[in-house]
Amino acid sequence: MKHISLKLLISLTCLLFGSISHAQITINLTQANQNGFDLDNLQTTLQSITEMEVKLDSNNTDIFNKKFDLVSLNSAQADVACSNQQIVRLKDIDEFKLLFQRRNFLQKNNNNCGVNFATYSMVIAYPIFNMVTTRPESAADLFDVERFPGMRALPDSPIGTLEWALLSYGIPINEVYQLLSTERGIKLAFAKLDTIKRHTHWWKDVTELKALIENNQVSLAAGPHNVFYDLQFNHPMEILWNGQLVVEMNLGINNNSTNTDQAQQLLLKLMSDSAQFKLAYEYAFGPTNRQTLKTLSLLPQAGQVLVFVPTYKKNMQNAIWLDYNWHETLQDIINERFLEWRSQSK
Repeated sequence: MKHISLKLLISLTCLLFGSISHAQITINLTQANQNGFDLDNLQTTLQSITEMEVKLDSNNTDIFNKKFDLVSLNSAQADVACSNQQIVRLKDIDEFKLLFQRRNFLQKNNNNCGVNFATYSMVIAYPIFNMVTTRPESAADLFDVERFPGMRALPDSPIGTLEWALLSYGIPINEVYQLLSTERGIKLAFAKLDTIKRHTHWWKDVTELKALIENNQVSLAAGPHNVFYDLQFNHPMEILWNGQLVVEMNLGINNNSTNTDQAQQLLLKLMSDSAQFKLAYEYAFGPTNRQTLKTLSLLPQAGQVLVFVPTYKKNMQNAIWLDYNWHETLQDIINERFLEWRSQSK
């Protein structure tokens, strides 16, 4: 979310492969940070797949002039950065051309610079043991406090909350953003949110979200899917994939980088089947490499793994690709409306 502040500065050092120079590759993950994605354990997976010295940072100011080598951008930001020549035009580089072909990689939005190396999802989830007889089946159940009593945990942001509010009316997924672009759609969304306003804890970062679940303060929660994945051992959660909002994680190479060759090597490695497999299997990222999804489905324990993978075919059956062009275009208006609505008494 736009105003989430999650301080993260992780440095991880690995033995370098062969004669690769000892340049440090810096990756800015502001986009994932802004959306509440829990980055705390990502260092473990990156350390297992990289052969370079890597530094992760979630600083969100002036990311291009600070010469980060790789930057995470949402689809709308990637379009602008590409047009402004702030990131390298990867589509013109032979080694990257296959990454832009839909038959090889999942992608909703396409530009000539950013590569969608993985996805995560904003989802609704619930503690399994709280739902003994009846379990939620759709976004409508998030707003049904009679069938599913108890408090809810929702992100303190319009991103996700407005989409689920409209889905609860039975609006087709391909019409959600069209309707949200009208005053009628906005009023419908806030009217639905009114029904659970006094039943909601609004979280600002994932630490708050985890605490609400661990302290058994909520019966349903909404947030990044990997938060619920991380809670499995002590607080088993079931994810409601129906109505998931899929978020593309575009990575672009900063035109101001002084380590362009190494950044290209790292990005190509992240897109490989072996790396994507580890990102999915160890960290529950949604792989975009179509071959990886086939590989995962062949595992003996495939069911246990794929139940947490956003881009698994079954989980994608009623998914919405989060439309950042819509959010970027209307963010000032929507944020103002949301803050005004939040400030009103329950």
